[in-house]
Amino acid sequence: MKSWEILESEYVVKDRWIGLRADTCRTSHGHVLDPYYVLEYSDWVHVVAFDADFRVLLVRLYRHGVGEFTTEIPSGRIDEGETPIETAKRELLEETGHASDRIIHLGGLTPNAATHTNRSHPLVAYDCRKIAEPNPAGEEEIETLWVEAEELLKWIDDGRFYHSLQIAGILMAFRHAGLLSFVRPPA
Repeated sequence: MKSWEILESEYVVKDRWIGLRADTCRTSHGHVLDPYYVLEYSDWVHVVAFDADFRVLLVRLYRHGVGEFTTEIPSGRIDEGETPIETAKRELLEETGHASDRIIHLGGLTPNAATHTNRSHPLVAYDCRKIAEPNPAGEEEIETLWVEAEELLKWIDDGRFYHSLQIAGILMAFRHAGLLSFVRPPA
């Protein structure tokens, strides 16, 4: 196998938030795909923030893409020159007013490897504590709430928490924290 050859590439949209490319590609078998759209985004972080009792810090805010209020974990775009841990600290403080001295990067996930260029970075923050009032970005109106870890899993199961990339990060963070174990389903 070998990578596709890009015969031509043109930006349909390009600004500081998103790039949309229309590529003309030739596969290794000679098939030409025209156009093949590629979305360019910055990388993102998603922070699973635990307090000392392993409750999870959540945020509730309006998301225009789905046109509704959603419950999520603190998250945000990695600015140029920032590491995922630096972004996690910034977003946690801005959105919730909380901080942690122990934030661990759990890896990088791809939102959609077929069409997206970016990565989503789940992080876990232990022993979070409030140190300031939240100071969200101008367009954000955010409420914070704490939920028991087991309750959050119920919210995922019944569809009250449905952000797929964040669910992946939550499962990774719960596993890191020793809150998940493998149990075989009943026969």
